[in-house]
Amino acid sequence: MPLSERWRHQYERMLRSHRRLEGAPLHQSDEARDLIYHFFTDAYHLKDWLRHDPDLALSRTEQQALESHISGTVALAWCADVCNGIKHMDLTPGRERIPGKPAKLTSQNVSIMLGSGGTYSWDVTFDGQKYDVHRLADEIVREWTAWLQAQGYLQ
Repeated sequence: MPLSERWRHQYERMLRSHRRLEGAPLHQSDEARDLIYHFFTDAYHLKDWLRHDPDLALSRTEQQALESHISGTVALAWCADVCNGIKHMDLTPGRERIPGKPAKLTSQNVSIMLGSGGTYSWDVTFDGQKYDVHRLADEIVREWTAWLQAQGYLQ
């Protein structure tokens, strides 16, 4: 395990990525995209840290329950799709968490305020509907935190 880290380090890394995404002045498109990519990657990979943490030693049944929870929780399922789409440049058909309905990072919007620059917003599209990346990121953090608390991992 790198640097003797455990699942909690990845959870905290996800929280830091979320804070950077929410608090950064998104005045450069490339910087904004990097923050989004990092957040979705950190958030989705938390499941791998949980599955492989020797302190938790999740049984096969517990690992399957974790995967089922991700697939059964809309925000986490979309997070998985976006992360896998980023990793592979596109989401491979059949790999989406909600069968036949992949979630994808699809659009960037710019608001320009004369004299003060502009801001970017990003959308994830699922089943023909667009959802704001920042709202989805908030929901992903809430879902992970609630699940970890329900398991007794966070006090």
